[in-house]
Amino acid sequence: MGRLQDTCGAVTGACLVLGLRYGHSTAGDAEGKERVYALVQDFHRRFVESHGTTRCRDLLGCDIQTDEGRRKFSDNGLSKAVCLVCVRSADRILGEIERSLL
Repeated sequence: MGRLQDTCGAVTGACLVLGLRYGHSTAGDAEGKERVYALVQDFHRRFVESHGTTRCRDLLGCDIQTDEGRRKFSDNGLSKAVCLVCVRSADRILGEIERSLL
């Protein structure tokens, strides 16, 4: 988000999906809140098992806040080689979580 390179955008998006789909819908719904916390933690664990981290900078191996990092990102096709892989992985993990809840 904003080239800050903290949490991977695919991870952030997956957490939003989990919150919208399984989170609490009324104030004070502690059970719903705990349910979505557990799902987000499960997602995070699985993503880290697959990629070693959820931190964008570490996943990319470069700092896209710098000209040199942006060149490395572009020249090495990291959008496809890393970002697309992370998006697909996030989608796969979300699907696994969804199936486990059926």
